[in-house]
Amino acid sequence: METVLSPPQPFLFDERSIDLASGKLSDSWKKWKKGFQIYFEACELQKKSAVIQLNIFLHIVGEQCREIIDQFKEITLEGVLKKLDEHFGSKKNLTVERHKFFIRNQQESETIDQYVFELKKLALTCEFCDLKDDLIKDRLVCGVISSAIRERLLREDKLTLYTAVEICRVAIVSRMYSEDIKKESVVYKIEESNRHEESNDIWMIRGHRGYNNMTPSSSRVGSGSGYVSRSIRGRSVSEHRGSNRRETRGRSGHASRTSNRLRPTPVCDRCGRIHEYNACPAYGRTCLRCSKLNHFAKVCRVYEVGAPNPQSMTAYSVINSLKDIFSRQGIPNTVMSDCGPQFTASEFRQFAHEWNFTHETSSPYYHQSNGQIERTVQTVKNILKKSLEDNSDYRLGLLECLNTPVSNIIPSPAELLQSRKFRSIVPTPVKLFNSKSHVSTQQKLRVRQQKQKMYYDKGSRNLIPLSTNQKVRIYDSLKSIWVSGTILTNLGNRSYRIRLLNGKVIVRNRRHIIKDLSPAQNPPQEYNFDYDHIMYPCQYTNVNNTCTSSDLYVTRSGRTVRPPNRWGYT
Repeated sequence: METVLSPPQPFLFDERSIDLASGKLSDSWKKWKKGFQIYFEACELQKKSAVIQLNIFLHIVGEQCREIIDQFKEITLEGVLKKLDEHFGSKKNLTVERHKFFIRNQQESETIDQYVFELKKLALTCEFCDLKDDLIKDRLVCGVISSAIRERLLREDKLTLYTAVEICRVAIVSRMYSEDIKKESVVYKIEESNRHEESNDIWMIRGHRGYNNMTPSSSRVGSGSGYVSRSIRGRSVSEHRGSNRRETRGRSGHASRTSNRLRPTPVCDRCGRIHEYNACPAYGRTCLRCSKLNHFAKVCRVYEVGAPNPQSMTAYSVINSLKDIFSRQGIPNTVMSDCGPQFTASEFRQFAHEWNFTHETSSPYYHQSNGQIERTVQTVKNILKKSLEDNSDYRLGLLECLNTPVSNIIPSPAELLQSRKFRSIVPTPVKLFNSKSHVSTQQKLRVRQQKQKMYYDKGSRNLIPLSTNQKVRIYDSLKSIWVSGTILTNLGNRSYRIRLLNGKVIVRNRRHIIKDLSPAQNPPQEYNFDYDHIMYPCQYTNVNNTCTSSDLYVTRSGRTVRPPNRWGYT
């Protein structure tokens, strides 16, 4: 059969410059052999005799290969090809081939189809067998350059190679369309008009009195048509007053040349979107984060400044910090804290049980109970702020805070903790660094507290204790309303555990609780809504009767209070 196909070029190589161990010569031989087989089938050489087939091959393969074939004893084409495969072929290392496959990632300028093609090409020499498609799919997910596409692929439960490629294609096309739409939807705002160009001048004829009465106006014309006076019809444009004479007729305060600047409208800081002026969708809406009006929660800036680090406020972080302190200073008998979630968590209760200490909490929303702690936190914050303003080391300020005496009778925290002052950069006599016992400090502190209590009790009185299962009302500071509830237990220190009507259990101080005096719950009695000065009920009698001795009560300061007698009633 006659054919017009041209045979492949002779197989040429340089054994001195090609490393046989690198596999490059083997790959070149495989490509040439593949081309020869295509030519062999296309020309129907299999119909020829074995001698003709071998001679055609020797003619095409070239002089270099014929020198190698002369060393063989084979006289058939199949035998010669097999010997050449052994000669040019390199020993395949399966581990290396699979390593090349598993480190292959998508390149910057490489498409998804090109990347999958290269993975399939590398998988041919890895002998994956039935796992070939699954491993190519896994390599595609791990090696794709876009993290958004990777997240989209990981959301699929039963992902195959075909679906993975389709998802990648759809994601890339969608991103291209999104970028095109984003470019077309940019809103621009004209900040200044360019009036020095003649094409932007708008002239208005007033009273149809001729062109001498024409004055420049900045008002916009709704359409392109207008009225032209007969007195100026037929005149050339050069005779009209244009922008060249506008300088003499305009006001002196106007700038002669301005620029027309276009820039994208900034994102609204109340809704986080781009919209027209006075068209903010957040107007009149309530923020779900701070409960204030006219902005959305995603752009709320109430808690940005000074917001605590959520990672350092968890129960795990607090427990680790306390363990470090206890390992240096010892385990205390009692630990006092507020009612934060990190202290009321089950992990902290387990920590208190394992380390054998008692945990007590203050009353929620009653900052007066831990005023000294709040004041200490404020002092530390002020030290940090001042150090930041002065660009100094805040640790020196904290050191001086430890060396500062609490009062004229109570020494500094450093002396209470270590029985001596800490050395600092402030000049201090050496004798002050000697150890000193502070056995009477607790007694002095107790005396100071009793003195403060005495002055406070002069203007206060004990609130009426509440009993279990008593109906009460609790003040909700967030909603500024009173809600109903039932006393469950008395926790001591004027704190109560209460169950609300919705089933929620809370802890509140006695200052935030009043008795529920509704007729359905309790009998009517005299009640003063100033719950800090609740009056004891008094038995009403007839005229000219006086209150019994049970109506008298004594305040904490020792003063006896008698109910008033007005108009003969008590």
